[in-house]
Amino acid sequence: MAIRVRQTNGTEVKIIVLTREQALNAWKAEIAGHEQLILSRAQIYFDHDILHLSSADISELSAEFFPPQAHTPSGFARTTKMASSNDT
Repeated sequence: MAIRVRQTNGTEVKIIVLTREQALNAWKAEIAGHEQLILSRAQIYFDHDILHLSSADISELSAEFFPPQAHTPSGFARTTKMASSNDT
């Protein structure tokens, strides 16, 4: 769930409410000049502009982005797990 709050000076703040499991699997990164929240049970690391996911369990090799990416990168498939994040 995400909430937008507009301050009296016009600045907008986004508040994202996560479950405990999501919070434990949350990563913050700058991608293409924008801050992104990435949710993944895999270990995440960056090599320049390349995002790497690493896990011994293939079912953990997925990631969710908030705000959602405008384009799905090559080699990835778009899912609707964080559909509620589109409401922000």
